[in-house]
Amino acid sequence: MYSVKKGDTLYSLAKKHHSTVQALKSLNKLKSNVIKIGQSIKLPTKSSEKPTITKPKTPQKTGNKVPNQVTEKHIATIHTVKSGEYLFTIAQKYHTLVDEIKALNGLTSDMIYVGQQLKVTAGSVKAPTKPAILISGKFPLASGTYSPFGDTWNASRTYGGERPHEGIDIMSPIGTPIYAATDGKIVRLGWLELGGYRIAIQTAEGINLYYAHLSKYAVGMTLNKKVKKGQVIGYVGNTGYGPEGTTGKFDSHLHIGFYDMHWKAFNGYDILRYWEYKSQN
Repeated sequence: MYSVKKGDTLYSLAKKHHSTVQALKSLNKLKSNVIKIGQSIKLPTKSSEKPTITKPKTPQKTGNKVPNQVTEKHIATIHTVKSGEYLFTIAQKYHTLVDEIKALNGLTSDMIYVGQQLKVTAGSVKAPTKPAILISGKFPLASGTYSPFGDTWNASRTYGGERPHEGIDIMSPIGTPIYAATDGKIVRLGWLELGGYRIAIQTAEGINLYYAHLSKYAVGMTLNKKVKKGQVIGYVGNTGYGPEGTTGKFDSHLHIGFYDMHWKAFNGYDILRYWEYKSQN
């Protein structure tokens, strides 16, 4: 038996003993993820940690089709943050702890944003559907440098008048490097009141990727310059919503927009999720 100490969570104990939260709950007949200091917890023995390997049965053919097989790979439960929610209320809803949600999502503070997708249980993320375009693109921020993001496309904006949001916001600290998601040519550069310091890169297919609110550009960024996928093009900031040099009107983040060859905006959320999944798997 193990006596729970200050700072212990089911998640940290499961990780330390090469187990899972669900396995510990089952072993101890727990109905929630909450444990208390001094509580006695059964931990898996070495023999119980070792998985039993069984030879899979040969699937039976039904005509030309093979029946679907059940996989044991655990898929994480994902929660999309809604207006008025806090980490505490989300943790209560799923009978878990704020610290566990933060650990699962790499959060360094309690700040969350509407539309964010947060893991609330351990496990893998279901592979997103492969997009029809920009399949070979690269996620524009390095793993661990940004917060989980959601679909902020078409969300309401009030600065400059009521207008729909033409992009996806990814929260990240000021100064975080931004990488070109594709090869391409810089077609727009400089200050824009709504977007602050922004840069737009056109791909060989004619798609325009628009990166906004930068704190500064990488050295050598000029109009018509060709850039390579993975090249640093600038740094995350909070510029915009005023005359050139305006900062601090909102939290620092990368706004990335997707536009066709005629500069008609379209939702690139699924493309970003695919790029992110590729970078982590």
